[in-house]
Amino acid sequence: MSSGKLLVGITGGIGSGKSGVAAEFSRLGAKIIDADLIAHEILAPRTPAWRKTVKAFGKKILNPDMSISRRALAGIVFTDPRKRKLLERITHPAIIARILSTARKTDAGIVMVDAPLLYETHLEKHMDRVIVVWCPLPARIKRLSVSGGMTVKEIRMRVKAQMPLREKIKRADIVINNAHSRSHTRKDVRRTWKDLTNNV
Repeated sequence: MSSGKLLVGITGGIGSGKSGVAAEFSRLGAKIIDADLIAHEILAPRTPAWRKTVKAFGKKILNPDMSISRRALAGIVFTDPRKRKLLERITHPAIIARILSTARKTDAGIVMVDAPLLYETHLEKHMDRVIVVWCPLPARIKRLSVSGGMTVKEIRMRVKAQMPLREKIKRADIVINNAHSRSHTRKDVRRTWKDLTNNV
């Protein structure tokens, strides 16, 4: 991204701690764009993407307040690759457009996009740098089981639906190891931040 602005993608495997790393960068001064939050906004009741999604998957995915149950929808799309691709065709163009529009409008020198499917959606093509957050699978499963209330089967289905983490690491400009203590991760983040600010 031009005009003295650096656009950085943050990604990794599910449960690797991307959002925690993004929060550390935010404390240092980065503007964070949360792709999951934008996805929620895109699928808000009675929006165009909401209507298309309900038409495609039926009213069984709706909560009583007409919002889409992410768990119900996940139960469908993570067991059927064709249905997952259908959902992606409905939502991804709008999500990517909103991310890039938000990035253009911000005044921050470093803008970071927290996106679990950065590579899968080819969003990395718009980034100046890509950071991959690494954490071993057993630790990720434990974290998601406790904090996300997900079963091991659900976690493994979502892991399988994503690009392998080793492939993301190969493509990354920067890898942050989130397998150790928080203080270790913070040191990695601060070191990375210093390098990034030297390139703005």
